[in-house]
Amino acid sequence: NNGVKLTGHYVEEGTIGYQLMCCGGMMPFYEYEHIPAIDWLGRVCGNELAPKQVSSVCAQLGIKHILTETFACSGYDVTPYELKSIGDFQYFNGVNMMCHHLFPYSLAGGGKYDHPPVFSNHNNWFNEMKQFNEYFDRLGYLIANTEEVYDVGIIHPIKNVYLDYIRDEDYKSVKILEDSFNNLLSFLRKNGVMFQLIDEEILKKYGKIEDGKLIVGKKEYTNIIIPDMKSISLSTLNLLYNYNCNILLMNNIEYVDGVKQDVYLKSNITIDELLKNKKIKYSSTDGRSFMTSRSSDLGNYIFIKNNSIDNESEVIIEGVSNNYQRLDLLSLKLDCISDKITLKPSEGIILMKNDNFVNYDYNYQDQDITKNFRIYKISENFLVLDNASISFDGIVYSDYKPLQAIFDDLLYKDYQGEIYLKQVFKVNNYLNLKLIMEKDSFDEVYINGHYITLCKGKFDENFYQSDITKYITLGENEIIYKLNYYQHDGVHFALFDPLATESVRNCLYYDKSLENNYLKGDFIVEDDLSLSRIKEYPSVNSSLEKCGYPFFKGEVYYNGEYNYDGNGDVILKIDGRFICANIYINDIKIDIVLDNEIDITDYLSLGKNCLKIYLKSSLRNLFGPHHYKHNNEPFGVHPGLFNFRSMWVNKDYNDFYTDKYNVVSFGIKTIIMKKRFLKI
Repeated sequence: NNGVKLTGHYVEEGTIGYQLMCCGGMMPFYEYEHIPAIDWLGRVCGNELAPKQVSSVCAQLGIKHILTETFACSGYDVTPYELKSIGDFQYFNGVNMMCHHLFPYSLAGGGKYDHPPVFSNHNNWFNEMKQFNEYFDRLGYLIANTEEVYDVGIIHPIKNVYLDYIRDEDYKSVKILEDSFNNLLSFLRKNGVMFQLIDEEILKKYGKIEDGKLIVGKKEYTNIIIPDMKSISLSTLNLLYNYNCNILLMNNIEYVDGVKQDVYLKSNITIDELLKNKKIKYSSTDGRSFMTSRSSDLGNYIFIKNNSIDNESEVIIEGVSNNYQRLDLLSLKLDCISDKITLKPSEGIILMKNDNFVNYDYNYQDQDITKNFRIYKISENFLVLDNASISFDGIVYSDYKPLQAIFDDLLYKDYQGEIYLKQVFKVNNYLNLKLIMEKDSFDEVYINGHYITLCKGKFDENFYQSDITKYITLGENEIIYKLNYYQHDGVHFALFDPLATESVRNCLYYDKSLENNYLKGDFIVEDDLSLSRIKEYPSVNSSLEKCGYPFFKGEVYYNGEYNYDGNGDVILKIDGRFICANIYINDIKIDIVLDNEIDITDYLSLGKNCLKIYLKSSLRNLFGPHHYKHNNEPFGVHPGLFNFRSMWVNKDYNDFYTDKYNVVSFGIKTIIMKKRFLKI
């Protein structure tokens, strides 16, 4: 499991508890890194501590570039729009360089499970990634060449819990401080108070009082918040005793460097006064969105991000409509906004100050044209074969069970020698079929007793395939393959010895592995997993996985018509679940990648227009995880959700595993033309 709990939850690296577990506090380390960096796991935008900590230190020490390794554990089903949301969350908080997780050379073996998604050419939107990368190139340039605007500096409370943290209790041991600090940040975020964090070790080394201001390296602070902390460093206290500007204590301090003594530091400002004096009059009544601001010779910018995956968020910024416009980083177009802004789920927007514009507003009119479209083609379908029977002599076979359970048993017994695996599938009509297997998972393969050879396919260097059409019979078919199975000495130790550490397990590799096999062809998968010939394509719907395509990876092709009267701008909006879409309007191609809508006005002709939509799926329903019980797609996806490694032999997988195949939705719900008219 690579040390991650199998519940599907993951630990945010920015939390205080995680920092204590790893290093006792991360901020002092950033001084010594040429390019300070963070790691962001999962599909959720939550606590901003990780990006805010590193960006605060870099601002204070004049370090320009900040890196994130990001997107791991987001799962194969994560869309470019959702990835943009994760990236925006970090960049708006100060990160400006990106290391995508992951670019594997092969998905063979553990490559399929290594904390997906992937950004290699296995990815079904690899050809559209240019737009994604261009967006973050431009955003990174903007962040790196502007300075953060802030209202307050917050003393980071991490040193308070050095003596309270208990590793076995983890979060529980620091719950009071963690919750109090998070509540403070949530309150400031909701009310638009922009802040930087001040680490006491950085402050001790680079802090001073000058002209009544607290100087930390290259930054100065006239408002300081001391959160709910019971102890303060003597070096911090001595500085603040000479600080003549605003101090807000959230609670009384009783200790200095862990020693109980009287502390005569008092508040001289209230939270209401801080809110009144903030630089930008922002509020988010629902608390789902946050705001940051940056400025330089490049201009003045406001960044707003809705962290909710499911819900819209409404924010109010007083007077912003008179001074700012919304900036589209890809088209570089500016658009007008109002003081009250509604953000879609996960949406992030950039506002640029522009004093030379005329404000205007729009009316919108939606037209549902879904009925004008039909599916006219679907790329080849897949069936996943992830159960088998095992034999050690090629004669007597075990019961049918999950391949990963068989693999786990071999690993536990440290078995070496020949094994035979049998898989069965049923066809209801004669079909053209290909068998796909991974290179190192077989030595000899037989279909219904016929020996076959497999050759490299186009998908992956280590995925081999063979056309097995001529060996197929109606009804049940049988695949038997032989493998000389072995592992090196370190495998059993890493997986099952109590002395093995996480670092040892992280270096684990298998000499031979048992992996899923796949059938590919023009078929539909029935409810009993048998294969049938396609009689007709399904109607336009958002659940193609329920229409015979539960393991589909590829493209679905739609065509339709739209009559344009020449009035107003036209925005094509596709509601549904998909990775991206190639749109052909009168044979001119445009792509929907970072959103689910696009302005198509410039591509339309008066009267009838021919539209084609090439809808691309993710790798999720092909590679899984298929059998994690608790929900269809956890937002923290890791290897254990695929293979349940080392759980099978102890029979403790029942709380997590289900024989049922959990797949995710794919398809189009509605196709909308949004017409936009200037208000007169």
